[in-house]
Amino acid sequence: MTSIEAKPLALGLMEALRQWFLAPLARWKGQGSSWTSLVLRLLFNQQTPGFRDQSVSLGVLGLSHFFAISGFHLLYLRRVLSRFFLRLGCLKESVAFWLPLFLLFYSWLCGWPIGSIRVLGSWGLVTFSKHFGDQTMTSLDRLCLVGLVCLLCQPGLAFQPAYLLSFSLSVVLIFANQAMDQPKHYGWRHQVYALVACLLITWPLMMDWRYEWYPLQVLAIFLLGIVFESLIMPLALVSSLTLILPGLDRLASLMDGIYQVMLGMLSPIGKFFSWHVITGRLSFIYWFIFLILFLVWLRWGWHHPWTTGAVLVCAYGLILGLKPYLHWQSSLTILDVGQGDSLVYQAAWSKEAWLIDTGGRPPYPASKEGPSFDTQYGYYNLIPALKAQGIGSLTGVMITHSDLDHIGSLASLSQEVAIDNLWISQHTASHPVWQEIKPYLAVSTQVHVLGPGQVYSIKEGLTFYTNDFNQATAPNDASIAATLAMGRHRLLNLGDMSGEYEQALIEHFPEIQADILKCAHHGSRFSSSDALLNHVHPKLALLSAGVHNTYHHPHPDTLAKLSNRGIPYFATPYHGAIRYEWSDWGWENWRTVLEAQQSTYPKSEPGQSKR
Repeated sequence: MTSIEAKPLALGLMEALRQWFLAPLARWKGQGSSWTSLVLRLLFNQQTPGFRDQSVSLGVLGLSHFFAISGFHLLYLRRVLSRFFLRLGCLKESVAFWLPLFLLFYSWLCGWPIGSIRVLGSWGLVTFSKHFGDQTMTSLDRLCLVGLVCLLCQPGLAFQPAYLLSFSLSVVLIFANQAMDQPKHYGWRHQVYALVACLLITWPLMMDWRYEWYPLQVLAIFLLGIVFESLIMPLALVSSLTLILPGLDRLASLMDGIYQVMLGMLSPIGKFFSWHVITGRLSFIYWFIFLILFLVWLRWGWHHPWTTGAVLVCAYGLILGLKPYLHWQSSLTILDVGQGDSLVYQAAWSKEAWLIDTGGRPPYPASKEGPSFDTQYGYYNLIPALKAQGIGSLTGVMITHSDLDHIGSLASLSQEVAIDNLWISQHTASHPVWQEIKPYLAVSTQVHVLGPGQVYSIKEGLTFYTNDFNQATAPNDASIAATLAMGRHRLLNLGDMSGEYEQALIEHFPEIQADILKCAHHGSRFSSSDALLNHVHPKLALLSAGVHNTYHHPHPDTLAKLSNRGIPYFATPYHGAIRYEWSDWGWENWRTVLEAQQSTYPKSEPGQSKR
């Protein structure tokens, strides 16, 4: 694999020309300089590893839009360059002719960001209107026309956050200016009013995309906005010259050093601004309420800012404070974490949430240094899935055993989601991977270690069982089993237990009963034994495995065994995430992300509807 080299892509003529113009910047893209990476992104739309490291913090603070090429950048450059050339003695007509051409060239050089297209399109329509003497087209008309042309040329833009934010915020600013009677000069009050109006639109969008709300963004954006135009943009323009002109590397290094010192000083402040609330995905009713609040601010915020602001603060606090409790159904979700296991249970009318296993994988590429697990893998599946369901804390987490595909994402999970209680077996507690993960856990997390051959009633409806094991027992066979009451049904989860230990489990604990079976070991042919199936008589089976995994899970023999017994099943490789919802009055519903091609859906109990 290491000898395979990617074949260079054949570039078109215009793209090759653009890369030629950007060639002087290429030597800086691979360096880890923070300030240089910021300048490359801010002025040239160049994505670098150094900027990716900063982009998460900028997104948390709501400052990402400052460092993406937008209409503001073009307006700023037009104003600065116009003053510069006019003071040099250039004719006003010449500047008016050449400057738009330069901004067109600049936008092309930056890869036509959607913000520059919006501004250039609007400017073009203004020029067209003046040339033909038509002054009836308003700024909103021009914006809508440019937006429609963009969608006609590239319909996929309708699903791009950059397009939605750029045009929606422009519409908001137009309405805000109308509410402020079209001010000629912006004071701090105008800026705050427009900023709040924009945030009341972007907050719901970001809640639905990232499932989080950062209320202190309004303060961070206002403070940065004060110095952005007067300090950061001029410094970035000067820095761009040090990147392009030869012999100025030492000056660029000096500016990066100053920037690093400033970052160190501002780090504690950044932690203050990063306080947030996990919101989960928004339903239509929340979108409707947030739209009403935006219209309230737009209508009364300018003339009665303090009263309207207090109403908004109380409304947001009440809505997001009550939201975690306002789900009337309980749910169980088999998360799609690739070749691994993870399931989450949420109780109705409660913030209570329980997780069994976290998924995970070894690092790729493999390395002898560092942890034996991929510290970032949980950020790709487990953590977004929990946040999408509005889970900001977990009442309890149970790890069945020490295999990485069951415990590997626990470290990253504990960094993002508060864990009140954690249950592991003595076998897992003695495993080296546990010693690696343990330092990542919060001090407030209470760890409970379960001994062999025991039954533990954790809460009403949730029970853990441990087989007789010792240090010589394979990790799979030392898995903790669990039963969970789900309305009229009961689930049995077995971790990666083999058929031999499944039989030992039901012989030791004959009281175990369940009508829904979470098949052990991802549907391996060495699990889901006849003895187990004869004992529990499941009406439905659930399987978790990765698509096209190298282990061929779920194994055809296991699927054939289920089919021969008339047991329908859901499997994450075919259905994606699997969700069962139920209520106290008997309503229930099965949902999957994907529709599988094979006929695996439950035709009768316990299924109701599917999608």
